[in-house]
Amino acid sequence: MTKHSTAQLLMWCLLGSAWGSVQAAEKDKPGVYQFEQVTVLGSAKEAEVFYNPASVSVVSQEEMQKVAPQSVASFLRSIPGVQINEQGVERISIRGEDSSRMAIAIDGQKLSDHSGYGQPLLIDPASIERIEVLRGSSSVISGSRAISGVVNIITKKGADSPLSVSTSAGYFSATRGYRTSSSLAGSQNGFDYRFGFSRAEFGDRESAHQRLVPSNSDDKSYSAHLGYTSGNHSFAVKALQYDIAAKPFTEDYDLDISIDLPKRELSKVAFFYQGDDLSEQVKKVKVDFFQQDIDRELYNDITPMPGLNIVATSDDQQRTRGINVLSELELLKDHDTVLGLEYEHDTLNSRKDNVISFGPRVMPHVDLDEASIDTQSAYLQHAIPLNEEVTATLGARHYRVKAKQQQSSTDGKANALLDNSDSHTVGAASLVWQPADAWVFRANASQGYVYPTLGQLFLNTISGGTQVEGNPELMPETSTTYETGARYQDAGWLLDANLFYSRAKNYIKSVPKSAGSRNEINKNMDRANSFGLELQLEKELTDLSLTPYVNGTVMRREITTSDYTTYDTGTPTVFGQLGIKHQHDLHNWQGEVDFHVHAASAGKDITDDRRGDLYSAGYGVFNVRYNVTDLDKFRFGLELNNLLNKEYRPAQEEMRAAGRNVNVFASYTF
Repeated sequence: MTKHSTAQLLMWCLLGSAWGSVQAAEKDKPGVYQFEQVTVLGSAKEAEVFYNPASVSVVSQEEMQKVAPQSVASFLRSIPGVQINEQGVERISIRGEDSSRMAIAIDGQKLSDHSGYGQPLLIDPASIERIEVLRGSSSVISGSRAISGVVNIITKKGADSPLSVSTSAGYFSATRGYRTSSSLAGSQNGFDYRFGFSRAEFGDRESAHQRLVPSNSDDKSYSAHLGYTSGNHSFAVKALQYDIAAKPFTEDYDLDISIDLPKRELSKVAFFYQGDDLSEQVKKVKVDFFQQDIDRELYNDITPMPGLNIVATSDDQQRTRGINVLSELELLKDHDTVLGLEYEHDTLNSRKDNVISFGPRVMPHVDLDEASIDTQSAYLQHAIPLNEEVTATLGARHYRVKAKQQQSSTDGKANALLDNSDSHTVGAASLVWQPADAWVFRANASQGYVYPTLGQLFLNTISGGTQVEGNPELMPETSTTYETGARYQDAGWLLDANLFYSRAKNYIKSVPKSAGSRNEINKNMDRANSFGLELQLEKELTDLSLTPYVNGTVMRREITTSDYTTYDTGTPTVFGQLGIKHQHDLHNWQGEVDFHVHAASAGKDITDDRRGDLYSAGYGVFNVRYNVTDLDKFRFGLELNNLLNKEYRPAQEEMRAAGRNVNVFASYTF
């Protein structure tokens, strides 16, 4: 039996035995209460995860404090269905979908990216209060770009006392890197405030057999929050500045290629208002608006064949302004209605310099473009209590989108100005049944919607040594997800299991403009079907102070193109985390040991024509984490990762994982 099939068999056996053992729950044992976390994802209004109709997970502040804060992605690796893509900057993949088909939001306000690669995680880990993750289509509640899911990052507010100073630091041996952060926070007389700073530097990563040169990065962040509450009314202003630079590792590419990301900067200012219990019918009103600027620079040096060299530089400056209005109403007794309006204006100024050298011939090109997208949408959600145990929810959102070029030129010569527009409605429906206090069963169907990026519509770019032209005739990508699931919480048991099936179509792909042509054009070409099981299960063994757990995914994803239909899309059939935690008291602190295995079956991706086939063998990686979690002001943790020093590359990731390494992190509040 091969190594990857052994890992797959191990995961299947453990998932199966864990599922069956929940029936043996003892009613007289104390429970665990992770489902009491509150989220707005999946339901448009605040609700506990336990009653949420969607596949939702919340990473709490307590859980984040137990994980080395190397990056935001560090907090998400154990969530079922989630994978991390590391190539210079980290991006998230949910249920095998590309990062460009999911939404990332900070405090409910979506980040946008027009590069076509997907939005990276541009925020300091120390500034985060909690992270909400929704898996599955959610464009009715969460807006556009939510085909595969949503990650909503909630930032910290003020402290409980008038003045609180916190500092934290971590060292990461795999990159000989560090992250340090400090904050000043407080609250008094209805006001609250927080100011934070973070700095990180990471060197080239050490895999099990070699150091990956180059693969270094560094980032810094400034953040501020000022809030005021008076009676039923709350106001807040938030500001964020985040800068990152990175050099991706490219030695594993078939091409001779060098990539540099010298700068990616996010600047954001946002205002929030919330009114609670304004009348018998108006339970809540939320209004927020924001402006965010993203400046992205990229450098490529590519030799696709002997004698041909392409040096491509790109400088994209993007500005987004948006406003969201949401009201929670009770127009009929026990009937909850949510009405919302959203407007977003996105502009992009792009300069792309390409120098193509073919033997003695040198051909420089400069493309200048200015383009914008206006997105207007209105949505409605209504919850109907069918009886004391069953609640039905219906929702819909209508989009009106207009994209156009304001300027366009190549080598100083003006190009014809192009435009695109769309009008589209998506829907969602769900049932939540609670037959007993400890059980909730749910079923839902929800649609997703992704409008093309400005790059896909209008820009000419160099990708993998090939020039790709924009296409103003593109249609949006759309999807429908069907889910059924169960949650159980009692006597120390916690279960969250769901089956899902998703259909997506009109995937945008670059294809040759004509037979034998090296130049390509974006077209709506592909479709995908995904189905599987996601499982979170744990049992608190109080007498032994042990908590065994499993977070796992079993799934298949099939892509259909004009040339083939394949399951070789890079998504492993089985992946997840198995572990056991041990809590203990020593003198005046509480400690926790978490021994766990990250495992996945093999994955092969044949869908990127320029990169070539990418294969990831199955693996199982042993890790141990120790935390001191209950000191008054001081917390620290230690992680020993990849204990057997295994050489592997996780599926969906372009870079080999770190070899045996140590992470040390600590924080102090005074």
